Amino acid sequence: MSPKPPRVFLSYAWEDDAYRNRVEAFATRLCEDGINARLDAWHVTGSVTIPEFMASEVHHAEKVLLVCSPKYAQKIRAMEDGEKITGSGWEHMLVTSAIWTGLKDRADVVVVVFRGTWRDATPSFASGLPSYDLTDDAAFEEPYTELLRRLTGQTKKAPPVGKPVTGLTPAPVPALRGTGGTAPAPAPEAYISKLPATDSTLIGRGDELAQLEAAWTNGANLVQVIAPGGTGKTALMTNWYKRHVGEAPLYGWSFYKQGTGASANVSSDDFLNHAVSCFQLQPKANTAEAKAEALVHHLRQHRTLLILDGMEPLQN
Repeated sequence: MSPKPPRVFLSYAWEDDAYRNRVEAFATRLCEDGINARLDAWHVTGSVTIPEFMASEVHHAEKVLLVCSPKYAQKIRAMEDGEKITGSGWEHMLVTSAIWTGLKDRADVVVVVFRGTWRDATPSFASGLPSYDLTDDAAFEEPYTELLRRLTGQTKKAPPVGKPVTGLTPAPVPALRGTGGTAPAPAPEAYISKLPATDSTLIGRGDELAQLEAAWTNGANLVQVIAPGGTGKTALMTNWYKRHVGEAPLYGWSFYKQGTGASANVSSDDFLNHAVSCFQLQPKANTAEAKAEALVHHLRQHRTLLILDGMEPLQN
């Protein structure tokens, strides 16, 4: 079943015969393009009076088109100045009252400049409303298409919001120290922004948590958590290490960002460069081997909780 055509009421001023014919041609085009355009020339029939027709259309229309021209603005301004209320002025009162009472939203009222300029054709209350300039037949199609999109609800929609980007936290700047002393630089208390953000909620895993707890308490140097991908290794480690933040310097790194496929560019360089900077180490040479040696030496001298996540890419 095709959707019901949107009902749109055209409010305009009777300028002259040529202008009224152009308004009727505009309404005809809307009807051809699937809009239930409501026009006094077509729909004031039988015993229905023009004020009754206007009130009914403003009430039932999904959109109200203010087809603006100099005389349209002139009649509304005259009514605002206390002069005689004309048809355009009456429609203006109905529309503003509908907005005031909540029957209509401001977005339901659309301005079309059909003759003249914005300044001399639109009433003051039209400021800020969506508007389209249809004064020039030679440039008619583009703004008319945009108007049709608004009347049919086919305007641009925002794309879905993706997952937040992680791992963008810059490395800390090392504290300034003199070159004459040999005092070891303190390690950061906790650096875990390179670990993946994951839900650390666990169901079960009591035995595994107890084993990790015993290893930490008894001073074990190395614990490997080995399991197939997707079984919760990262969640297990996240749940456990959060219990020990503040007990010793904590440093975490994930290698998963480099991928595990055959074409992945697997390297420990980023990790070693960052660890050397973070722990303020001074390797003997600018090589991976010298940096690893300096890091191992530091870890032997200072009790540190070092978490390396996703080691699989380095083992291929």
